[in-house]
Amino acid sequence: PSVNWLISYSKYTRVLDDYYDKNFLEFVPLRAKCKEILQKEDPSDIVQLVGKASLVETDKITLEVSRMIKDDFLQQNGYSSYDKYCPF
Repeated sequence: PSVNWLISYSKYTRVLDDYYDKNFLEFVPLRAKCKEILQKEDPSDIVQLVGKASLVETDKITLEVSRMIKDDFLQQNGYSSYDKYCPF
């Protein structure tokens, strides 16, 4: 992909942590957990070689959750008026 899911180029990640801690208590831990899940996606190379059936159940779940994070949450739609850009 053209975007590395593990690298944030935002200069405001740490600056906003205090705000999130005050207003959205679960945001910072959830963000950290998402990064952790995306980093654990190592079995994806094995899946391409031997197939998903050869993985342990925990690895299958990790792969599926990381796919959901990328496809359902992080992916942007350039045609959508609210997803074209971030006014931040």
